[in-house]
Amino acid sequence: MAQLITAICFLLLAAFPSAQSGGGELSPTVLETFEAHEGTLDLLVLWRGKAGWFNTRPSQAGANQSLIEAGGTERIHRVSVHGRPLELRVDAKTNTAHIQNQMIPLQGVNVLLIDEVDQASIRFAGTLWVDPKLLSFNPWSREDPVTAIIKQSPLLTDYLKH
Repeated sequence: MAQLITAICFLLLAAFPSAQSGGGELSPTVLETFEAHEGTLDLLVLWRGKAGWFNTRPSQAGANQSLIEAGGTERIHRVSVHGRPLELRVDAKTNTAHIQNQMIPLQGVNVLLIDEVDQASIRFAGTLWVDPKLLSFNPWSREDPVTAIIKQSPLLTDYLKH
């Protein structure tokens, strides 16, 4: 019965695609936030710091992270670093992202690498284009689609190891 319910949910999700956002821990040093719609990755942000930077309080399970529609054409990716909020603002109208005093053009880009997020001044490490097609949801697989995309890129796989 549970498999039937899962299959029905999958069919409903496939029939009525919508915008997705999410995030999570990818390694002891990297946290991800992402945007997607209709099975396509729009933007993946990899936040990297020293090991355990997002597990600073025993009462918290991972970092506080979110993706917020800020109205109009702006979206905000937010993580909490040692209680200090860090925001990446994405402006769809200008096709740019802004973090601290840095502007990042998003033309031909769907991955942002943000480094030293546990320091006073973060470092923008680079951008990348990956195949944006997310793998179809498989209710019996434990792997999420973003992890599958990362595994297909040697550069992103290497980014998670350092």
